[in-house]
Amino acid sequence: MNTYKYMIKPYKVVVTLYAKDSNSDATIIYAGSQNDVAFVKYFLGNTYGAFGHLFNPIASTALDLESALLNIFGKNYIRRIGAVPSYDPNLPKGFVT
Repeated sequence: MNTYKYMIKPYKVVVTLYAKDSNSDATIIYAGSQNDVAFVKYFLGNTYGAFGHLFNPIASTALDLESALLNIFGKNYIRRIGAVPSYDPNLPKGFVT
């Protein structure tokens, strides 16, 4: 199990996702003051994931979580504490898209 964890610096909110890999859905855990967590969840619910779909602030993949955080808060306000997400489409060897 990988731990994908991010600190959103201006709000002192820690966002954590425990997942098998970057492409597996898991529940998102928020830690911080109630108001700051509500603020972060609100903005995340109004942004998009890595491939252009509306982001779900309750459960997601690590890849979508990092993409949504960067879309909303930018790389200067996000500090990655845990594992680095990567994309693996699980396509057979030699498959052409």
